[in-house]
Amino acid sequence: HKEYRRQRQMCIETADRLSDGRTVRNAVSAAKLSQSPLAVAWANAETGASGTITAIEEMREGSAICRRFTTSRQRFDGIALYNGEACSAGSGEWVLTRFGEAG
Repeated sequence: HKEYRRQRQMCIETADRLSDGRTVRNAVSAAKLSQSPLAVAWANAETGASGTITAIEEMREGSAICRRFTTSRQRFDGIALYNGEACSAGSGEWVLTRFGEAG
C-alpha cells in the first residue's frame, strides 16, 4: 500500500505542476513587458497554487517569439522558485516549452 500511495502522490504532483504550468504560460503570454518593475501575479484555482512572475526576457527568431521567465510557486507544501519558457510561432498559440524548479 505504501508504494501505491507514493505513486499516486507523484501522479497528483505531476498533474498539479502541468496545470500550474498552463496558468503561468497564460500569464507570461499576456504580460505587458513595458511595465516596470515587472511583477505578474498568478493563481490556479484548480490546484490552489499561486505565485508571482518576477522576470520575463523576450527573444525573437523569425516569426517565433519566446519568453523565458522566473516565477515563485506557493503551494500547501511550501514555496519554490521556477524557471520556464513559453513560445509562440506567430499563430497566437503559446506553448510551454520548459517549466521546472530553479537550481
